[in-house]
Amino acid sequence: MKTYAERDGDDFILNGSKVFITGGINADMVIVCALTDKNAKKAAHGISMFLVDTSLPGFRKGRNLKKLGLAASDTAELFFEDCRVPKDALLSGEDGFNKGFHFLMHDLGRERIMVSVSAAIGIETIYEMTRNKMKTMEVDGIPKVKNQVLYRNVL
Repeated sequence: MKTYAERDGDDFILNGSKVFITGGINADMVIVCALTDKNAKKAAHGISMFLVDTSLPGFRKGRNLKKLGLAASDTAELFFEDCRVPKDALLSGEDGFNKGFHFLMHDLGRERIMVSVSAAIGIETIYEMTRNKMKTMEVDGIPKVKNQVLYRNVL
């Protein structure tokens, strides 16, 4: 984790960077995980999450990263240089201090299942579209699905 936050009175000062942030270019608000206790016994016990307004001084959006697929959503670099956020930007208030990893683990499993289901639906859809195309497309008046031997060496 390359982003850390230190208390400064009633505020936190964020420094570091985030990469591959979906929607980062167009975002007005981002959720940022930051190391808040460098001396924690386990790094997971020293992470907090912040809601950060992208118009704050010290917050900078980097470039829109090129990627394969999902062209409809941007993927960005985000930079924090002495970015001052108020204490009420701490997700779940003071109760959320150093509990960011707990929040992540609570929801990441569900998110991964949703991504897996979405991928499976996409694969099934492409398979059905291909199968229907092979049933309806003809070469020399014969459906391709009935001429599989002719196309085996092509693939």
